Amino acid sequence: MGVIVIFITIKAYIRGFIDNISKKLKTLKEIKMQYILCLVLIIYALPLLLIVISALSTDFFALERDIIYVASAISAINSGYFRDIFGSIIVPLVTAFSIQISRDQKIPRATLTLFTFFVVLYVLSSIFYGVVVSKEEKLKHFGEAIFNSFRDITGANMKETLIYIAMTIGITVKRG
Repeated sequence: MGVIVIFITIKAYIRGFIDNISKKLKTLKEIKMQYILCLVLIIYALPLLLIVISALSTDFFALERDIIYVASAISAINSGYFRDIFGSIIVPLVTAFSIQISRDQKIPRATLTLFTFFVVLYVLSSIFYGVVVSKEEKLKHFGEAIFNSFRDITGANMKETLIYIAMTIGITVKRG
């Protein structure tokens, strides 16, 4: 009888252990996907972040520093070659984290975070589009290509983030 009790206790312990590992693995998979999304979004936002840093570190392009040229080079390559590729990567990620829910349900944290990221990126893009256009003469002092790349990337970010915001809202909020 004692052996049966020990066996049942061990079996229950093993079952609980396996259930606990299964829950942790599920959470780990979710964390890994959020980690991937975070890295992709940082790479997507990198040109804009470099423009922001270059504007703030040069007194809005009054000082000549290397960061302006670095930001311009990264902005130019991203607006020219990589923009469509990023779109094809980000759209499925937005779709994966944007789930259809009813109005009574709580919005998942990952979806809310993604939405907030795109809103913040839109606001930054709008502000720095205005800064870039208003400082056109100062930027053209460094070269017309720099002004064009900064204007193009901030403008493209405004348009794209509005699309991503609309996707997030359209997918997460049930219409009707």
